[in-house]
Amino acid sequence: MHNGFPVGPRKEQVGNPMAPKVELPYPLLSSRDRSQWCMRPCPSLLLQRHMAELLSQDKDMAASFLNSVLNQLNWAFSEFIGMIQEIQQAAERPERNFVDTRQLKVCATCFDLSVSLLRVLEMTITLVPEIFLDWTRPSAELLLRRLAQLLNQVLNRVTAERNLFDRVVNLRLPGLESVDHYPILVAVSGILVRILVDSDKHGAASVLLSDPCFQLRSIQYLLGEGDAGAASADHKHFSLHTYTDYISTEEEQKVEQMLTFLTEESKQAAASTPTSEDDLCPICYAHSISAIFKPCSHKSCKACINQHLMNNKDCFFCKATITGVDDYTKPASS
Repeated sequence: MHNGFPVGPRKEQVGNPMAPKVELPYPLLSSRDRSQWCMRPCPSLLLQRHMAELLSQDKDMAASFLNSVLNQLNWAFSEFIGMIQEIQQAAERPERNFVDTRQLKVCATCFDLSVSLLRVLEMTITLVPEIFLDWTRPSAELLLRRLAQLLNQVLNRVTAERNLFDRVVNLRLPGLESVDHYPILVAVSGILVRILVDSDKHGAASVLLSDPCFQLRSIQYLLGEGDAGAASADHKHFSLHTYTDYISTEEEQKVEQMLTFLTEESKQAAASTPTSEDDLCPICYAHSISAIFKPCSHKSCKACINQHLMNNKDCFFCKATITGVDDYTKPASS
């Protein structure tokens, strides 16, 4: 059983001593090769079943676990972006300084960790979708908003035309063979398909679209759409359609359904009456004010205050200790 989109290809590793070798029967492998053989993907149905039961039954533990995964993903991807900025700057210097091999390895590790954490999130939402989508659970809306925020950040960084990620990938530096569009975009696609096609999609879509970082162009990029006119002979557009050996026709169709749905939802959101700036959360300026704090009576949206209270009990504004949070509805104008 495989949860989500396939792992797919890796970039060719010419002259790399760690490149995959010809497969040998297990008894003929050396101890070093044997450890690599054991690390190949082998999903365990028993582990998945136990994980699904635990996350379903223990809501507090599930929220804590996913909060930790999201925090680690935010850290790993931010570190990766910071490192490729340094690599790009080194490559552009006239003296053409060599990039430290250790730095390249750490950069690749942060990228691989980001992809792995995205895969953990994809597996979790496949096994227990209600953790994100059942808003009767106290932490579901917050977790979904945090997930949407991170997915949008990853998409925007990776899909922008001729951006930093593009330039570093095209340098083809030894040690960064795993850094490519496919592994990270296919992981993001798998998560989006789970919440927008395979589940009750309207709640998830409203959260995704309300995030200030959302760009429909990033979703179009997955299928090679968008700024197609910018392509050149030496720069081919990424498209999931080109990976027919790894992505099934059914999976492609689900991504197409997701793009069609988000395109329509984006049009409807653009046509709706905008919220007054005075009614927007003063922290994120993305969602309406929906929570009031005790005892100080300051306000924000639920997503901002719930995320804040996971790590800090002081009010954003006056630093008073927050003892409770109530729902807030703007009084009707007289």
